[in-house]
This record gives sequence, C-alpha cells and structure tokens, in this order.
Amino acid sequence: MRCESLGPRLSAWVDGELSMLDAWLVSRHVASCPTCAAEVEEMRALNAQLSAANPVLNPLLAPIKPRRSVTPLVGAGALVDTG
Repeated sequence: MRCESLGPRLSAWVDGELSMLDAWLVSRHVASCPTCAAEVEEMRALNAQLSAANPVLNPLLAPIKPRRSVTPLVGAGALVDTG
C-alpha cells in the first residue's frame, strides 16, 4: 500500500472505523512508513486535545440525557387476552 492510496482511510483507521482487512492493511503500512506514522501521531494528539478541551465533542464521553419524558404506550386495558 502506498501513502497516496490511503486517502481518508488513515483518519478512519485512527478512529477505529475500518473493516478488519482495511485496518490490517493500514496498520502494516503505518508500521513501515515514518511519514504516515507521524501523521497518525498528530491525529491522535489532536483527538486527545479535543477530548480534553470539551468532552462533549466525544459522544462516548457525553452525558446521556433523554430527549423527552417517556410515557408508557400501554394504557389500562390495552392488553386483552382474546384467547
């Protein structure tokens, strides 16, 4: 794999968004390419800075808030055994 053929896959690899095969191919390339390895380190450092600056930017760290109150869909007598 050549640097030019990576395209957006390098960023997707850093974010864990690639298939197993593509991730393996990119990881092999990064292990042998100092230029791409340096770019990966820059991406990881930027991700860390963004997460530290505002954890809400990382949806995995954002607090879970319901959009609205949840009311039961089943009312009295809605389930009737017609058996």
